[in-house]
Amino acid sequence: MGFNIFKKAKKEEKKIESPKAEQKKEALKQVSVSRKGVDSSFRVFMNSVITEKASNLAAMNTYTFKVYPGTSKGAVKKAVKDLYGVDAVKVNMVNIHSKEIRVGKTRGIKQGFRKAVVKVKEGQKIEMMSA
Repeated sequence: MGFNIFKKAKKEEKKIESPKAEQKKEALKQVSVSRKGVDSSFRVFMNSVITEKASNLAAMNTYTFKVYPGTSKGAVKKAVKDLYGVDAVKVNMVNIHSKEIRVGKTRGIKQGFRKAVVKVKEGQKIEMMSA
């Protein structure tokens, strides 16, 4: 019988953790749990829609966001609460379909997207979007 010279020898590792290391692990767990909702909220919004119509709606406490496809109204409502600290009263979703565009002879496709229109409770504002 032969032996395998390419096989690595197994080393036994002895883990001796100090009380400080255990405290650090607990602190990291608490941080990861508290940021869990916020991280998922960042995955809802792509960016805000800044158009003339969206600016006029912002004056009436209604804000427009571009969201990822498949995002639900409930997820948008929760994300607005987590990220901006305001209460969403109503959420409307709009699917903008893709469109064919031409520049000279070349043809292309303007990609479609999903848009969320969020009505915020009276007296509350999203500061980064206000005029």
